[in-house]
Amino acid sequence: MATSFKRLMRLLQLLPRAPQYIDTSQLEEELTADGIRATRRTLQRDLVSLERMGFAIECIDAAKPYRWRFLDSVPPRMATRALGTVLLDRPTTGRGGIQVELLVARDLTAWMQENPGWQKKDGAPGKMSGSVVSTVNDTPRFRAYLLSLGDTVEVRRPSALRSFVAETLRRAVQHYSNVEGESEVGKA
Repeated sequence: MATSFKRLMRLLQLLPRAPQYIDTSQLEEELTADGIRATRRTLQRDLVSLERMGFAIECIDAAKPYRWRFLDSVPPRMATRALGTVLLDRPTTGRGGIQVELLVARDLTAWMQENPGWQKKDGAPGKMSGSVVSTVNDTPRFRAYLLSLGDTVEVRRPSALRSFVAETLRRAVQHYSNVEGESEVGKA
């Protein structure tokens, strides 16, 4: 799972937006350079799967090797965030899930509403446009994904998750708050 997840993430990072494109041989070369081994056929299957999952990618199959790209309508950086939603915070039913309410930036609100399980709750002023709610698996990967969204999201509830994010970010800021860029990390 970890290898295929890493490969899918990297594929989505490599795909350009229309009108540019990248062919499967170039994708294979890039992945190999990153230490990710996969055949062209495997990459084509991965891309078809991503397209079927709802990613706005298209295949230009008029000539071989096939060429791939995101549709022009896809906002920048959407791909990696969307993959995170599909794989990391898939809404759950039954036991084990927690209800999460997030205040999200304007560019994420519509996108999150399009993903199953997330519902818009209300509007908000400023760069944050509204809150969304969903039931998710509270896993370390979900928490890492949530932290990766940076200042485009604020956890409203549950309070334990909000505290976790706040404390993690407080510790992160300490790494960058030393004068003249000196780091305490790695010092004896």
